[in-house]
Amino acid sequence: MNGFEYETKDKEGWETFYIVEEMKINYKQWNETLYLEVKYIDADGNHSEKEFFFKEDIKLKIY
Repeated sequence: MNGFEYETKDKEGWETFYIVEEMKINYKQWNETLYLEVKYIDADGNHSEKEFFFKEDIKLKIY
């Protein structure tokens, strides 16, 4: 895996994130809402995190 992309219903097109060393995906729950928590190290060496809530219309592509 060297990246992931996502698109939401309120945003046009894909936004791409590049992973350098590692990526972890966790399923979590908050107030009965399931979501994905993606933690990764980006191309600049920064530890970053994105959350994807299932109540939204989200497409997530990992490659």
